[in-house]
Amino acid sequence: MINISQIFISDRNEPVPKLFEESVSTVKKNLIHTNHRIYIKEDLEKIIYENFPEEVFKSFKKLNPYSYKKDLAVYCLGYLFGGWFIDISIKIKLCFDIGQLTEIDFLSFRDYGQGALHPRSLNYPLTSGLFYTKPNSKIMSKAIDLIVENCRNEFYGSTSSCPTGPSILGRAHANFGTNRNQLIGFFLPLTPDFEQKNRSFILPSGHIFASNKDSWFSSAKAGDLKEFGAKGTNNHLTMYSEKNIYDCNILI
Repeated sequence: MINISQIFISDRNEPVPKLFEESVSTVKKNLIHTNHRIYIKEDLEKIIYENFPEEVFKSFKKLNPYSYKKDLAVYCLGYLFGGWFIDISIKIKLCFDIGQLTEIDFLSFRDYGQGALHPRSLNYPLTSGLFYTKPNSKIMSKAIDLIVENCRNEFYGSTSSCPTGPSILGRAHANFGTNRNQLIGFFLPLTPDFEQKNRSFILPSGHIFASNKDSWFSSAKAGDLKEFGAKGTNNHLTMYSEKNIYDCNILI
């Protein structure tokens, strides 16, 4: 069974914008799967509350940026159910049947979205916006533990990816090391010297697997979904710069 999980969190469960119906359709068309589901905040709260320790549920509630809640949620869903986890703004470009690669238990992409030589690039990030895992993954379990620790300590780190995102998934993966049951590709700009960077997800074979939101929608802004018509969302980059990513009233 191959699950595809996507998430759209908003203030009052506003509908998914029409533009995201376009990106979701590429996911459903190109990835061979058994089940596809778009989760909202209440779905995630119920699943986490019923299946994980209280500290995980409280961490989900404590995180203010919706993209950070999404990160914790995909690691929880990944641990419970496995499958593909894909940001709702990403377009899949290549037909792919992970079910034929029965030995593969984890697929992700090294996050070089700003360029591999960018001075603020971390050494170990893996994209939290697009990955595949089998259930009961020790990588997912470790990522959950790291986020809980960050929430307990209200940790910010050196970049906005440190509290929950690519930094966490990369650290969790590095904790156990790469093996032959994993595929690690690259997320990077294909045209780094141009205004249009064409950030894409590249498989280890060199095939272009998926396009980031700013590659297919030129008005897209980093950390924001408003340009797509999304309502009731928030911007993790703004909240990170304002030191407002944690609800300080929730103690873990």
